[in-house]
Amino acid sequence: MSSSPNDSIGKEYIISEMYLSKKENVAFLLVEGIDDRAVYKNFIDEKYCEIILCYGEKNLCGAITLLNQQRTIKGYIGIKDADFDIIDDISREDNLFLTDGHDLETMICSSDAFDYYNEVHLRGEDTNSVRGFIATLREKIFNIGSVIGYLRWLSHKHKLGIEINAKKFLDHVKKHQDLTLESAIEISKFDKEICDIDELNVLLLNHFSHLCQGHDLTLLMGHLYRGVSKKRFGKEIPGGKIEDGLILAYKLKMFKQTKLFSDIVEWEKLNKPYKILED
Repeated sequence: MSSSPNDSIGKEYIISEMYLSKKENVAFLLVEGIDDRAVYKNFIDEKYCEIILCYGEKNLCGAITLLNQQRTIKGYIGIKDADFDIIDDISREDNLFLTDGHDLETMICSSDAFDYYNEVHLRGEDTNSVRGFIATLREKIFNIGSVIGYLRWLSHKHKLGIEINAKKFLDHVKKHQDLTLESAIEISKFDKEICDIDELNVLLLNHFSHLCQGHDLTLLMGHLYRGVSKKRFGKEIPGGKIEDGLILAYKLKMFKQTKLFSDIVEWEKLNKPYKILED
């Protein structure tokens, strides 16, 4: 997740900030944006690790690459949203790690934080229909999100420059509680000649969560919540508000179940005495 309040901030600024705050045997964790910092600060050992906010993917990747070339600072890693990197088999620096799934929000939606959030926000609505809604919600939004993500990936792959906005599909989702590729093509006016259902099925089999953008998932959640209780949820819940709640619900025990966590632990073993994570 990127955040850039100042376009003048570049990789050189990030590196100079690291030089100014460098302490002996203290590691650096470089992250893209403010929400990333808000999440990962809960999992680091602050005595031995400092988080550096890079204000975007470009600065993060640029700083890691330049630092690796300079070799003047030791003990640093970066975490970036995977985006479509896994699908596209994009190479990266050995000390630049990716989220499980498309981005941070997708990773959180795949965890128990998702269930906890729904249980808390739907308490008092204990009916068969609500229990059924909770049981199927994650599968539903990921299925819909993967179709939207496939069109977005095609635009990225073929450099079409087409903006795929999930809001275009909300009326269809409200009516049908689903979104097929055919319907998505029709609604978005996408070129069906470059769409391949077999290709989509292969991606769903191998890279399901890497197709799904977290902002799409939370947007769909907020939209579908209204179908549970219009009295309680008279207005659609903004996706950003849901993301804030999911971040609060995401705990270390959940993060420990990710590949990202395992990757960082392995890096720590190979780069002692530097330490990122709390015990």
